[in-house]
Amino acid sequence: MHAALMEISIRTARLSIAPWPSRTPPQDLAALAAILTPAVLAPLPPHLQDARDIGAWIAARQASSAVWSLRTDRDAKLLGMMQVARDEDAPQTTYRFGYLLGEAAWGQGYASEAVAGLLDALSDRGPACVLAGAVASNRASIRVLEKCGFTCGSQPDAPDMVLCRRDLPGRSAYAPR
Repeated sequence: MHAALMEISIRTARLSIAPWPSRTPPQDLAALAAILTPAVLAPLPPHLQDARDIGAWIAARQASSAVWSLRTDRDAKLLGMMQVARDEDAPQTTYRFGYLLGEAAWGQGYASEAVAGLLDALSDRGPACVLAGAVASNRASIRVLEKCGFTCGSQPDAPDMVLCRRDLPGRSAYAPR
């Protein structure tokens, strides 16, 4: 399901976005545990907010999605993570994604840079619809998505959630980057 997505590694001006290892080194588990503070987890659905067993938490994300680490390109410091899943039931190629950044990385443009890098990488795979959700009160994440070209709107069946969509035309193998 997401094995092909795990082949993607992304470099941006300041970030290295690479597949999260299936066997997470202890130092990465400790770094991720430090990032997943109550403030970072609060906007997530309740079933994702319990990260007391960080190894099980990341393994559960990997079971359903491609998971990448977000690190500074300069010193490889872990800033957060991103996960992407392809919706196999959608009539067109559709990806759903989410990201988490530690509080120390907030407000520095890392989220926008990571999302733009992901969109660029997914464009190489052909035309697609890319979806992301955010809690309506998480204005910072909604702004990031809008800044990256997503159209966001409320959901009648979930008024506290915003669904954001961006259609990617894809890129020909011969088109310049």
